[in-house]
Amino acid sequence: MFWLVSGSLSSAISRFLNFEMGRADMEKTQKVFSTSFIIMVLLSIIVIILAETIGMWFLNNRMTIPEGRETAAFWVFQFSILTVVSGFTVSPFNSLIIAHEKMGVYAYLNIFEAISRLIIALVLAYGNLTGDRLIWYAALWLFVTLLTQMVARVYAMRHFDECKIRWVRDKDLFKELFSYAGWNFVDSISGTFSGQGVNMVLNVVWGPAVNASRNLANTIKNTVSLLVNNFTLAVNPQITQSYAAGEKEYMKTLLFRGTKFSYFILFFITLPLLLESDFVTYLWLGEKPEHLVSFLQLLLLTNLLTPFFVIFNMGIHATGEIRNFKLISSLNSFMIFPISYVMMHKGFQPEWVYITGIALSVTQASISIYFAKKLLGLRIRDIITQLIIPSLLVSLCSYIIPYLVHQKMEYGWLRLISVCIVSVICTTPSILFLGCDKAERQALIRMILKTLRRVFPSSSITSQE
Repeated sequence: MFWLVSGSLSSAISRFLNFEMGRADMEKTQKVFSTSFIIMVLLSIIVIILAETIGMWFLNNRMTIPEGRETAAFWVFQFSILTVVSGFTVSPFNSLIIAHEKMGVYAYLNIFEAISRLIIALVLAYGNLTGDRLIWYAALWLFVTLLTQMVARVYAMRHFDECKIRWVRDKDLFKELFSYAGWNFVDSISGTFSGQGVNMVLNVVWGPAVNASRNLANTIKNTVSLLVNNFTLAVNPQITQSYAAGEKEYMKTLLFRGTKFSYFILFFITLPLLLESDFVTYLWLGEKPEHLVSFLQLLLLTNLLTPFFVIFNMGIHATGEIRNFKLISSLNSFMIFPISYVMMHKGFQPEWVYITGIALSVTQASISIYFAKKLLGLRIRDIITQLIIPSLLVSLCSYIIPYLVHQKMEYGWLRLISVCIVSVICTTPSILFLGCDKAERQALIRMILKTLRRVFPSSSITSQE
């Protein structure tokens, strides 16, 4: 729950920092940063008080802890509290780094953190440590977290003039931040509860094996989405700042190109995996759980729809007028729970949960497009002709030949390699010549290279001018 609150506040902080930077208002940007930091410190104090009172009571009186492990449980809990609150207070610094589009720094920090945690795992497995390894794990995890966050704080304070902490008593700004965060929280909690509700329904009706398949499919989907998530992370500050600066045409270009390019990148990765889901999951797991392949394929199709509302949502958020949008969006995302409940108890197969998800994703895209039209002045005709039709053309033309190769060849490594090669050969020219005009082709190549440098910052990838 605290992470949902923190995430909602972090989203609000990012929006307001980007907005004030777009207006080139240094004083207001400093005020937003200081106010954000104060809010996060207050939230951290609340978390510590609740954790050390109610949390400790629950740990000592309600948790089932093996005999002799009480000390380990106590220290793990304490280190976990510090890890959580340190994450809260670093949020404004991370938001400022992203707002300044210093993605290389952000990438280096993430890489350092990932490598450090791998080292922790190796030390715990093979190191000659004295004492309880569970306590060591929690302590080392906290150390890496604090070190990474200290680097982020020091970098931001040295490089950004806005990064000055001072006491601010601006009731209007507090109200705006909490109002914005509140509506984000409504959306987040709706999605979380509906997702957990679907998991419970599937568990009750179909058993834990179906839940396992669902989790595995989500793991693959999240991995596929990683590159696109890095791309959209880079686009978001530009959208908000261009809106704040009154550059509406440039923002429209960002929205359209961001949506189109996100879809193309995602489709490029998804096509061979969609066709070869059966063999890929076999390579990964050996014996595949029932429903995994169908779950994965339906989830990949659902994932292909996300660019058509994620980027537009950024534009809507930039306006700050999100109440009605969040109410309708939250209701839409929540509907998968009652619909799935009825379907599963009527005897439908579990795949219908994902088919419902596809339908609701189409509805979500429609909601986002409607509010983008209303709040940003976008024209439906432009969205259809410049986004939807090119995306459909690219998908159809790219799919046919890889599908035929998949159907004609025998199951195995040779078919997987052939499908991947043919998919690249078919998808690349389709995207460049059916999906993009000349200016978009050049912009797409630059953005792909830029994104790759953020994912692999130590590589020698160079940009084409």
